[in-house]
Parts: sequence; structure tokens; C-alpha cells
Amino acid sequence: MSISNNYAKKRIKDALLISNGNYATAQRLILSWLKDDSLLLRELAIPHFKSMVGYALQEYGQEIEAKNLKKTNLLSKVQEQDTKNNDIDNFGQAMLQNMSSSGSMQNFGFTSDSELTPPAKTSKRHVNAIMKIAKKKKAK
Repeated sequence: MSISNNYAKKRIKDALLISNGNYATAQRLILSWLKDDSLLLRELAIPHFKSMVGYALQEYGQEIEAKNLKKTNLLSKVQEQDTKNNDIDNFGQAMLQNMSSSGSMQNFGFTSDSELTPPAKTSKRHVNAIMKIAKKKKAK
């Protein structure tokens, strides 16, 4: 069964229009809409369900395999394979922790509220060094 996500696309477009194209503001707006809009939540989440279910099955399957292999003293082979696939597994785990986090929401490709602080003031020493480099380039 294929589910059309036209509604989600429309709401995302609305959020971008309301926020004048500011992704961080649009993100906060969409997150606030999700509290009362189950259709939007479902349409945004469904594309990710396949990977989440696959990850859960893989984890449970590996758990069962490890128990069976332990009985026959072949666990070392599984551990060797796990070290080869560790980077891929860590990415999936990080994504799932991010999605299930009860703390601040971190999203790939978007900024969180805490990241919207102005940059630190540039030191006088740094400005002087840049000016010296610029003067040398002009002289050439």
C-alpha cells in the first residue's frame, strides 16, 4: 500500500512560507504542529518505519544467533563480523536514539535552538593578522 505524502509536503511548504524560508523556524513550527496533527506525524514518520523495523529485526536476530553460536563456541566469528560492521551499526543506533530522545530534539541537517547563538567576538590579534595578510596580497 502506497501512502501519498502530499499533505506533509503542503504543511512543510506552509511552514517555510510562514517562516520566510528560515529552516530552523520552520522546523520549530512543524514540531509544534505535530502535537495536534496525527496525519502530519504519520506522513513524516512512515518513510522511516522500514529502516527502524529492519534495525529491530536485525538486533533481535543477532541476539538469537549469538545465543545459538555461544552454545557451539562460535561466538568469536560473530564478534569479528560485528567489528567490521560497527560503523554502520553505530549510525543506526544514533539515529534511533535521536528519534526516541526525550531531551532536546536534534535533527540531521537542521539546527537546534541551542545552536542559534551568535558567534564569539573576533580577537584584535586575529583581525591584525588578517589585515597583514591582506596588505601583503595587495602589494604583490
